[in-house]
This record gives sequence, C-alpha cells and structure tokens, in this order.
Amino acid sequence: MIYLCDNDIVEKLAICDLLDDALEALGATLSDAYVIPTLRHRIGGKARVKAEKRLGKEAVERLLSFIDDAREITQSSSEDMLLLDDLVGIDAGEAVLLSATGFHPDFRLLTDDKRCLRSVATLPECQPIALRIQGRVLCFEQVLCRLINHFSFAHVCAKVVPVLNCDTALRAAFGSGMDSTEPNSVACLERYIAELRRLPFDLLSADS
Repeated sequence: MIYLCDNDIVEKLAICDLLDDALEALGATLSDAYVIPTLRHRIGGKARVKAEKRLGKEAVERLLSFIDDAREITQSSSEDMLLLDDLVGIDAGEAVLLSATGFHPDFRLLTDDKRCLRSVATLPECQPIALRIQGRVLCFEQVLCRLINHFSFAHVCAKVVPVLNCDTALRAAFGSGMDSTEPNSVACLERYIAELRRLPFDLLSADS
C-alpha cells in the first residue's frame, strides 16, 4: 500500500506534529508516502522564509525532514492532466495527484482539498477518475479519527489544541481546548466525513 499525499494534508499534519504519528496509525513508513513535487518548492530554498511565516519554523523543519525520506510523484497521465487542466476546483497539484492514481494498483489518496473532491465526485468529465479512486480516499478528518483510535484522544488533543487556527475542522472539533471531550470532538469530525460521503460518488475509504 502506498499513500499519495496532497500538500495541504501534509502541511497540516506537520503543523500539528502528527506526521510521524499519522504514518504509524496508517501502518505505513516514509517510503510508502508519495508527495507532489511542488511541496519542496513551497517550503525549501528561497521559499523557506515565507513558508516559516505561513506554517511556523518547526513545521517547516518537520516537512523538510519528511520530504527527504518520502518519495516524489514522478508518473502522471498526460490524458488525465489534459482532462483536469481546466476544470473548476482542481489545481495543478491535485491534478498530478489524481493522475498518479492510474499508475499504482494499491493506493490510498490522502487529501484535505474538499473542493477538489467535490469536483471529482460531481463533474461528469471526472467520472472515470471518480470510479478509479472510489473507496480509496482518506480526508484529513478521517486521519484524525484514525490517530485518535490508534493513540488516544488525549494524545491528539494535546497536539492540535496549540495550533487550532491552522484548520477550520480543528477549531470546530477542538474549540474547547483541553476541555474538549472525545465524544463531541469525534462527532464533529464525523459530520465533516459524512458530508463528503453524501456526494454523488462516495470517494472515501471505508477503513477509517
């Protein structure tokens, strides 16, 4: 099993210091993780100063370490890229990610780009890709639920509460800070997941 990761979910997990934990909870190693090539350019080299202002210095350091051992996506279908190029809601990075799913028989797609998922699930042009990735997508909220199940609610809560402002779902689910309760937080995360499951194609994996 490999994990094709979009930039948003990797960055948010890094901000929360949950990158390594997420891999463990998924039963994966760094060599199983594939990232979009643009991630390195977003946070390294000349872009590092801006990235540190946007994500925080520690998150950038975690990301750079992660990228050193993860793999970059190198295969993409020109046919898929042409199809996705002008579609509303799908940016260039997500197009690379979606295109790469055609080259790996055993994958999960990790993404926090709900706009992209809605486009894939609803646009007629995307139906072949929707069928290909159906049941193989893990959204950010699913990964958080997996982390809670694998480690503990207290472990995840302690990680995310200091950085709640990085994500709307985190603010909603853990808005009470360290007074947040597992039933309320998990129920909130599950509402986000349920919303995606109601799309014309339920793209989400059932195993989280």
